[in-house]
Amino acid sequence: PPGIYATTIPSDWMQGRTTYGGCSSALCLEAAKRELDDPALALRSALVSFIGPAGNDVEVKASRLRQASTAQKGKGMAFIRSDLFTADDGQLATSATFAFGAPRLTSGFNTSAAVAPIPPGLPRPEDCPCYFDGRANARPNFTHNFEARLARGSPPVSGVSIDKADTFLWARHLGCDETNGGVEGVDADTALLALADMPLPAIMACFDEVSPGSSATWHINFLTPNNSLSAAKSTPGGWFLVRSRCESAHLGFSSQDMTVWGEGGEPLCIGRQLVAIYDKAR
Repeated sequence: PPGIYATTIPSDWMQGRTTYGGCSSALCLEAAKRELDDPALALRSALVSFIGPAGNDVEVKASRLRQASTAQKGKGMAFIRSDLFTADDGQLATSATFAFGAPRLTSGFNTSAAVAPIPPGLPRPEDCPCYFDGRANARPNFTHNFEARLARGSPPVSGVSIDKADTFLWARHLGCDETNGGVEGVDADTALLALADMPLPAIMACFDEVSPGSSATWHINFLTPNNSLSAAKSTPGGWFLVRSRCESAHLGFSSQDMTVWGEGGEPLCIGRQLVAIYDKAR
């Protein structure tokens, strides 16, 4: 039926009993873009709620909430909602709302000055250890679809204090195009969304032992000075730099902010997540 898309999520994209959030978000985005009929509208923002577990056979239902014409003084925007359901019992697992917008050429602002730059002195990926070195029991299935090198901070289950739960990772899709970080057959914005959630929750660096943690909500804004993420490139070798920083943790929930940088230190997206922490963590 129109607006309904079925697919099967393989086990290597799972995180515990559910699908990796970057994968389910990317599937929702792909469904949303199929409902978008104006190529002038670029992805600007995503609001994602991870409501329940899903895996194997799923359906994604996309519906247009609003779409204004770009003929309206260059102010066209579209809002499209995508819901991912389990196919066997119809339970809602992920709900995402995407905002697409045409460039507003009358705006005199063209800067990302308020976004923190890449810290100086970070080692290159080839000089960094694997993010999961010595911690195979803390590595979910989905992470084998990526390469991740720890540039600064602590890996999961390090028992550090919360003020040190601030990690910088070099990350890339396994088998990506090393000239730009792209994935064959996948749009650049979808590939970036799938990668941006790759680091485990920052609070997990504070854990003394392996314990479950799961993103509950994710808000991500895309910074597209060229109006298209298709022009966004990785640093040499296909690597993107991803920062994940825990700001607070209380009563089983933590809040974190996230940034992804690409070629030349250009910030590509910034986000925030609410993370649910389960028992066993200190």
